[in-house]
Amino acid sequence: MKVTLLADVQGNWDEVNELQTEPDEVIIHSGNFGFWDSDTILNCDFNYLKQLISFSSILDKDMIDDINDKININQVPNQEVIEDIKQKIVGQYDYLDDYISGKKSFRVPIYTIFGPMDDPVLVEKLVNGTIQIKNLNLIDHTKGYSIQSPGQPDIKIYGLSGRFKFLNLFNSGDYTNKINGKFGELWMTLLQISEFYQLNSNSLNSINIFVTYNSVMKNPILEYLAMVTNANFTVSQGLHFKFPIIGNEMSFLNSIENFKLKFSKFRIKFGELFKLIKGDLMELDGDTSKSLETALEILDVIPIIHTNQIIPLTLKDTDVKPDNGILEGYETSKNGHKTSKDYDTNAMLNKINELYFENFYNLWHFNLCDFKIGDEKNVINLDYANGKVNLHHCYSSGFDFNFKTDQKDLGDEDVDHLIETNDIEEDLEDDDFDGFQLPTRGRGKGRGRGRGRARGRGRSRARGRVRGKFRTM
Repeated sequence: MKVTLLADVQGNWDEVNELQTEPDEVIIHSGNFGFWDSDTILNCDFNYLKQLISFSSILDKDMIDDINDKININQVPNQEVIEDIKQKIVGQYDYLDDYISGKKSFRVPIYTIFGPMDDPVLVEKLVNGTIQIKNLNLIDHTKGYSIQSPGQPDIKIYGLSGRFKFLNLFNSGDYTNKINGKFGELWMTLLQISEFYQLNSNSLNSINIFVTYNSVMKNPILEYLAMVTNANFTVSQGLHFKFPIIGNEMSFLNSIENFKLKFSKFRIKFGELFKLIKGDLMELDGDTSKSLETALEILDVIPIIHTNQIIPLTLKDTDVKPDNGILEGYETSKNGHKTSKDYDTNAMLNKINELYFENFYNLWHFNLCDFKIGDEKNVINLDYANGKVNLHHCYSSGFDFNFKTDQKDLGDEDVDHLIETNDIEEDLEDDDFDGFQLPTRGRGKGRGRGRGRARGRGRSRARGRVRGKFRTM
């Protein structure tokens, strides 16, 4: 069996179909697959539109150059110009109709999450089955897939759709529990994580591939969920990197203690967030409250290092119990009843330490390039036979250093100038904030955004967004 890994197809479905595939091949995709149509384009605002154009590989260079001649993407043009742009590109986003009608179809099964930029109207129709596309299988917190493989372990493909945003874990956004977020930015919530864990916590006899949008190694909660669901591999998209990243935590960290520390830091940070809004959350009842309590229990057992206080993660009324720096059970609540934290502490610690040790060495991560950059397709191929998974092929377009042949030596002043004027957006996704909105309660959103940018600091060019111009892939 051949397993192909792709990221950020961004609507380039036809070229996915042109890949040289084998009859027993499957494709796993992370990022924005491109669930867009003409209505998406005609109804979106300019911020959404410029994101689509900036990272699209289905718009040709001449079309993007023509748009660049008319606008500066750092300024919102007048409505007439925006409508003109939409009319120029809308015809390129009618591919979905051909796949829905059956005029076109994917040649091999594709398993994909939906990304933060995918159109929630279309995603919801795919989730509830209103529209169906042959060989397209959508992964979310309620649905994973098992690929049967006679004579060897089956392959399980599962994951979480949308972006991970720490401060929006309790914010349901504008949609239902199936899809959370807002138009132009879909994210995952703690309620979704609860359902995800209950569905995937007992997968011991299969090869488990955990798929997310965000890099798993950069986000402790995602890596923790991968570990407690017995993942063998993770697949995520790479923020438009030019090379893929493949490795385990041992490849990047100098000790297992530092590995444990990042989960401890997350647990402390999450506890502080929970403490701020616990009063509002305790007003919830019924299935919502039960599901939220399940998610809290999953995270509560993460050991905390180097602190003398642990904030219990429970909707029950409890005291904050001083701790010796390592996980302890919380004995009683204010009303004298035993809480759900009444477990054998040593046994739990041993179990989690074994989990850390095993995954530090054995959990491997694939952080992928965009599917298409320029004319080149970036893919990773795995072979699965006789119970073994092999890396068969890996290709990325890489960097072009031809500019160095004509480059003069740069002095310190030139370098400082480059740093100051480089206007590539930093990756601040974990600190983005759209306010708290309790699930199913219809409260108003907070106004704070929490978005900032450090001054006087060099920024990575990997994002590829250049001041005043749309880029071409």
